[in-house]
Amino acid sequence: MVAPKNGKPSQQAFIGRPLAFKSDKELQAKIDEYFAYCDNRIKTFYSDKTMDEVTYNNPAPYTMAGLAYFLDIDRKTIVNYSKRDEYFPTIARARAKVQDDLETRIMESRTPQGGIFLAKNNFAYVDESKQTLDANVTSTNELSPEALAVLSKASRADHGVTEPE
Repeated sequence: MVAPKNGKPSQQAFIGRPLAFKSDKELQAKIDEYFAYCDNRIKTFYSDKTMDEVTYNNPAPYTMAGLAYFLDIDRKTIVNYSKRDEYFPTIARARAKVQDDLETRIMESRTPQGGIFLAKNNFAYVDESKQTLDANVTSTNELSPEALAVLSKASRADHGVTEPE
């Protein structure tokens, strides 16, 4: 770290570890390498019938954890890189590609729970339920006792409360 002059830190001062990637181009090249690695994953198995070795292309899913591992950094470091102006577009494009792959796999899956979990934790997806009540009533004092009873019964039913017979 460069010593401060006149009590102010110099522009060259830095805190923490040196960056793992010196430029956004270097980072982008390594990210592209990760996606190519995932796209070209080869699986091999032995056929029970012919006892031959069979290989086929079986693309790996893109994940933020997998990207971090491939880049030899952790997920928090990816977040920290995204806070730097020069790296933000590169990280944003990579996240968008991972998110697109995740959404596609969720839509094609018969059991999407794992993908939904990842979408909520990595991409801020939220389960939301909204109800809108449209009424021109300003006070329950304006309702007849019959109307109040109907509303009360409907409200209890909405919350799973059963009426005694």
